[in-house]
Amino acid sequence: MTFRYCIVLCLLFIICSCSNKIPEEEILAFTQDFLKTIQQEDEAEDLTDSPLLAFYPEIDRLDVPSSKVVDFLPVVVQNRDGARVELIDPSTNEVGTILFLRKNSSSGKLEIYDSKGLKGNTVNKWETFALRIGCLQASNDLTDIELAKLLAKAKKIFDAQLVVSKKALAKNLKVESWNWSPENSSGSLKVVNDNEMEIQGLDYSLTLFDEHKGKIKTITNNLTNFLLEKGDIFEGEITLDQTIPSTTAEIQLYVGGDFLYRLTYYQEYAELDCQ
Repeated sequence: MTFRYCIVLCLLFIICSCSNKIPEEEILAFTQDFLKTIQQEDEAEDLTDSPLLAFYPEIDRLDVPSSKVVDFLPVVVQNRDGARVELIDPSTNEVGTILFLRKNSSSGKLEIYDSKGLKGNTVNKWETFALRIGCLQASNDLTDIELAKLLAKAKKIFDAQLVVSKKALAKNLKVESWNWSPENSSGSLKVVNDNEMEIQGLDYSLTLFDEHKGKIKTITNNLTNFLLEKGDIFEGEITLDQTIPSTTAEIQLYVGGDFLYRLTYYQEYAELDCQ
């Protein structure tokens, strides 16, 4: 009885496995339509409104240039989760890209849920950054979506550190004098770089107030792109493009632009885990 029971179970498993298989013709037609759509897309990073989302719902996480797609020889491998389509480059006879397909549980339509190699081999700035801070290892064998999620975490680390760096540098910009002329909507200031490093580029945030100390407007702009060594003094004047009635004005200075970006990007980080 036990032996017969096992045979029945095996047969049921085989039948279920076969019934879950996606017809190869459907997979190949889907793949060809997807790759044709890529070729018709403009080469751009922003894929938020792309028709490719109908094939690959998370493709907007990736940077997929249209030039990446070449003639291919598709090989379909069925598995329990759906299917894997290996795209063979005929010039090298090697797998260039792998697409992972399955039926959407709600719509029942085919979709790509992940890929490998579709993103291309070009290393972007966030991959370089993730390698630098230890979030990514050169030996990592990741799918495109796994890599995209990791890089998104690395970028969050960068954005958070950018705020920290900006505040730290601003703290050591000492405004020695600031005089606002309401009649001319202009002001003169004198600032000292008390940071332990040279800086390049000062931005300002100017907040105007009325006679009741009510906030009128805040204006941000670049003040100077001069290089300031430690202890250097900068004296300058800020004049608004149009006269705005005001009584007083407060000014905040901070380092911004490319200097702040480069400083944050290339500084030393303790090894981090982005997984």
